[in-house]
Amino acid sequence: MDIRFQRHTVGPRSDFGAVRALLAEDDLELDKDVEVVITAHDEQGTLVGCGSIARDVLKCIAIAKSMRGEGLALPLMTELVATAWEMGRRDLFLYTKPDNEEMFSQCGFTTLAAVPGSAVLMENNKQRLPRYCRELAALRKPGERIAGLVMNCNPFTLGHRYLVEESARRCDWVHLFVVREDLSLFPYADRLTLIRQGTKDLPNVTVHPGSDYIISRATFPSYFLKDAAVIDKAYTGIDIQIFRRHIAPALGITHRFVGTEPLSAITQRYNEDMTHWLGSNAVDAPPIVFEILPRKELEGEPVSASRVRKLWIEQGVEAVRFLVPPTTFAYLGQHEEIRQKGSTS
Repeated sequence: MDIRFQRHTVGPRSDFGAVRALLAEDDLELDKDVEVVITAHDEQGTLVGCGSIARDVLKCIAIAKSMRGEGLALPLMTELVATAWEMGRRDLFLYTKPDNEEMFSQCGFTTLAAVPGSAVLMENNKQRLPRYCRELAALRKPGERIAGLVMNCNPFTLGHRYLVEESARRCDWVHLFVVREDLSLFPYADRLTLIRQGTKDLPNVTVHPGSDYIISRATFPSYFLKDAAVIDKAYTGIDIQIFRRHIAPALGITHRFVGTEPLSAITQRYNEDMTHWLGSNAVDAPPIVFEILPRKELEGEPVSASRVRKLWIEQGVEAVRFLVPPTTFAYLGQHEEIRQKGSTS
């Protein structure tokens, strides 16, 4: 089999009509965030396979029906991994349909979590997650009630502060994980700093930097899942399985808290799905107590990051003084460029 591979950097004028057609044969799409597309061509120049790279994720992988069973999967995956390595990305994830799990396992990928009938998350380094959990275990604290929180904080508000305070009051220790993906209005590094500044007076709280194993809904791939409800359930299932099987045992986490969600139907549904994944026997790990705490309200409205962003962008920093800690207020007053960015997006 003589196969020629080509690498294509995605740009505003890129035309991947043939790739999209090949993906469509498997009911797939070319995701919007792909940076590089690898195409495989036979001796006649016909497109017979493709795959893409987006950050540290391999995705949009397809093989022409005429070439299935001909041994193309391994060289295609080898080309994708080699290209990612040249881009400085050695630890790679892969999301796929359950039907393809065995094929990718034969290409060196290990399953991290799977939602039957929906999605599988795999990675190419089976030692990385155990190593991360050992690092977490070194930060383990004593106590019978240990809380785990996961926050984006775009930006950190008095609502977030209230949830952390309440968790710290109810538990012996709180481990707070920050979502790392840089797709929010406020950069990850700034969000992490604001959370640390806003909670530094709480003696039983550890703020953990972002991790690839705290999965963001914003970067969860949807190119092979068309229904929004299925996408959300698959995301929640994979995210919580990793948390419950690996992260929680490493730190001895027994409880997870979130705030009530009167504004976002998506987040409300996520909270409902969390009840299943954290407490049921669907996961082979100790159950975690899941509690939804009342959202903090000011002036008759819930305190939310979206409310803060809207007021700040439309009316300026003084309009949000009563909704954010002093450290967040000072930050917002110093970053007019972000406010301008928000007003045009």
